[in-house]
Amino acid sequence: MHRGHCVAGTDWKSFADQLQILKDRGLTVGDDTRAIGYLEKIGYYCLSGYWYPFRAPKAQPVGLVFREDHFLPGSTFEDAVALYAFDRKLRLLALDALERIERAIRVDVALGGDRDLGFWCPFAALCRYEHKGSGCHCGQLRSGNGARTGAVAAKSELSSQRRSAP
Repeated sequence: MHRGHCVAGTDWKSFADQLQILKDRGLTVGDDTRAIGYLEKIGYYCLSGYWYPFRAPKAQPVGLVFREDHFLPGSTFEDAVALYAFDRKLRLLALDALERIERAIRVDVALGGDRDLGFWCPFAALCRYEHKGSGCHCGQLRSGNGARTGAVAAKSELSSQRRSAP
């Protein structure tokens, strides 16, 4: 682990030193051992976004908000960690919902009935032709002259490109 100077030119600080900096700036810490554990697992700079709202605002022109280095009275390390935990849970719930929506759309496209591509051709996503009416070009494995057509040709071309790739 590099223990010299950081990119910003500040000296390396241990987790205990980082916690002391926060305390010196007015952040209340209920349990030092647990707080150091969070700093070790999550990181100072990752958590800094969650304690940013607890920092005192600087006097600025209307519309601009900057923060001082010291914290508002009553700000706690535990509140910053609770915000982090809430954000993490919210992010996981959003990703779960997004995954469910994605799966539902995939199924609907593939098996959703006579209005969907999957009904006309199982290879519709690979087809180079438009799907109009009830006819599908990619349902034909070979044309009259024996050449591959539609999705079968596209799939064969894709496979040969992958084999020839460096």
